[in-house]
Amino acid sequence: MDPLARLRAFPPAPAPNDRPEEILGNVSLDEKKLHANILAYHVAHAHNSKVFANDAIQGLKLVEVNVREHPQNPGTGKMLEAETVCEIKVEDGMLNVHGSLAGGCAAHFLDICTFSSLFALGVAQGNDASGVSQSMNLVWHAPALRGTELRIVSTSMTMGGRLSASRAEAYDKKNGRLLISVVHTMAGLKASPRTRQSDAKL
Repeated sequence: MDPLARLRAFPPAPAPNDRPEEILGNVSLDEKKLHANILAYHVAHAHNSKVFANDAIQGLKLVEVNVREHPQNPGTGKMLEAETVCEIKVEDGMLNVHGSLAGGCAAHFLDICTFSSLFALGVAQGNDASGVSQSMNLVWHAPALRGTELRIVSTSMTMGGRLSASRAEAYDKKNGRLLISVVHTMAGLKASPRTRQSDAKL
């Protein structure tokens, strides 16, 4: 049985993720297409979607996917690290009363972005990285005002066992200023039968 079968069954990504050939990075075109579909699925791009905040973050775009040797184990081939880059523009519907990116909206798309690097690592290893969030530690370094184009760089930290983790930094694409950083830990859906039963109740 293909461990990635569930992910491969996701529908084709609509705009802005419908051109995988434009995605940068060192993975294959087939993998870029798969990752674009995974991202779009979690944004919930389906027609008339009622999923939380779908209308606010539907512009989230995957622009780069890389899988490489982990810098702490160069030349061994025993450990990999995945990096994804996503972009989104701060627009009306994403703002708080002060006219800057709302914290809840930021947490929502950073959730998806941090998962994207784990999916990239999982696909490279032949595993489905699906899971449920355990914790998100976010730090706001500066406000993201209306019109700001965000560049979100997510890097896998650890995968395997019960917990996986990744981090991300959201930058102002225009000037490179760091706006938000996050560390996100997740529990894999296949950690154990007991874990799966608990996840099903969430």
